[in-house]
Amino acid sequence: MEQGWYYIRDNGRTEIPENSLTVVGCVPDYKSELHKQVKRFHLL
Repeated sequence: MEQGWYYIRDNGRTEIPENSLTVVGCVPDYKSELHKQVKRFHLL
């Protein structure tokens, strides 16, 4: 966990390369505050 964020990386047992970042989670916060932090993320 880094600054309230949780990172989940893949084990590489399927077609996704090992240690690929697959999920990012955050601690509960107000919607207005989270929007400031996550607006830079893009869905792939």
